[in-house]
Amino acid sequence: MDRAGALRARPDINRGGGPCDEIVGRMCFRHDEGGDWYPGPEDPRTRAAREGLIGTLAEAGALAPEDPWVAGQHVFYLGEAGRWEEALERARACTIGEAWCAALQGLALHALGRFPEAGSAFLRALDAMEEREAAAWWDPELVLDDAGRRWWSDLSPGERAGRMRGVWALADPLLIVPGNDRLTEHWARRTVSRIRERARNPYGMSWGSDLEELTVRYGWEVAWERAEPSPYALAEPAAAIGRHHPERRPLMPLGEALEDPWAAPEAGWIPDPRCPRATHAPQYAAVVLPGAGRVAVFPRGERIAVVGAWALPEDTSRHDGHAHPARDTIPPTWRGLPDEAGLFLISPDDQAGPVHEVRAVGGESGGLLLEAPAGRWVASLEVFSPARRSCARRDRPTAAPPRRPHRLRPAARGRRALTGGFAGGRGHSGAAEPPHPHGGADRRRVGAVRNRLP
Repeated sequence: MDRAGALRARPDINRGGGPCDEIVGRMCFRHDEGGDWYPGPEDPRTRAAREGLIGTLAEAGALAPEDPWVAGQHVFYLGEAGRWEEALERARACTIGEAWCAALQGLALHALGRFPEAGSAFLRALDAMEEREAAAWWDPELVLDDAGRRWWSDLSPGERAGRMRGVWALADPLLIVPGNDRLTEHWARRTVSRIRERARNPYGMSWGSDLEELTVRYGWEVAWERAEPSPYALAEPAAAIGRHHPERRPLMPLGEALEDPWAAPEAGWIPDPRCPRATHAPQYAAVVLPGAGRVAVFPRGERIAVVGAWALPEDTSRHDGHAHPARDTIPPTWRGLPDEAGLFLISPDDQAGPVHEVRAVGGESGGLLLEAPAGRWVASLEVFSPARRSCARRDRPTAAPPRRPHRLRPAARGRRALTGGFAGGRGHSGAAEPPHPHGGADRRRVGAVRNRLP
């Protein structure tokens, strides 16, 4: 069904799109999604064939309820048909074992935008897996850039375990949205890769490490086109071209920022959109705009005050002047929700993820104030407009160690101490000037600023 559907798809007018940006095993990969390309209408024959396949898989599941391959195919093709609620019910009816059944539930819940529930389901699956397989599903190495992979490979197993959750916390596209959809997307891709291991695919080739790697890095295909053979190669068959999500973008921080967020320059937080190592298309935002305002940090002895001035930037992307129905459709999970802004503090050294936050609902702009213990944080200022399917985020690492409270010097020998406890000094006619409430030079901004670019 898949192969026939791909060969019935519309032809690729660019005849393959030119040279490969990257060769992964047998696959030629090009970073040419986006622009004005969006999936077109599906051929009715392909849709009818899929419905027939879903019926066949339902019958097979009734005859072989303990077959994991049948259960995986059934969930996947229900989802491909846009029937994710039914896919979730099928996954919940699974009785094969917690590892596989919970992973299928996580896949369906993630596709429905129910990210906290998806995360819980995937964690149940990981707990039931063998230790080596669970570690592979957690491992971010495939989606890290060159510097990130070098840093990650130099860590000991214990150091990796200690940094794992911090890496995924920094990769979360928007902390305003409950759950970590970048992490659940990663686990959903692992699940789809397992589903497709022993299944045929439109490429007409066996599943291998190259297809698995591309699925984990960029997701599975959302549409297919066909590459017509050259008129001079009459025996050459038509080839299938898989298209990935047009709204995908690099959202994984670069290796230097993951290794030491407080020392990385601003450029270390900005992935190169021209040739990304991995991409993600958040369901809730077709547009991720650069910057959300400004962030400043003020030490307060044992605590810090973090101030964020926010506003949703103007959309100047190439899509702003014209509409794409698929791009402008608001997913059900976020319909009717108001605009929201938030200021968050993340501790990459801590396994707990975001631990301090303040939010504001409604309005075009505003300010937020958040107090927390002094320490090593990444402050994330975010704005999210569900109705416009757009968001903006500015991250700022800040290392503010606790400061000793101001102490008054004892009166110098031979100098009379004043009754108020302050010693008169040069240039003072009375009590010494009290410390500046903002700590004098400590009012300077600390650390670098990161913009998430589209």
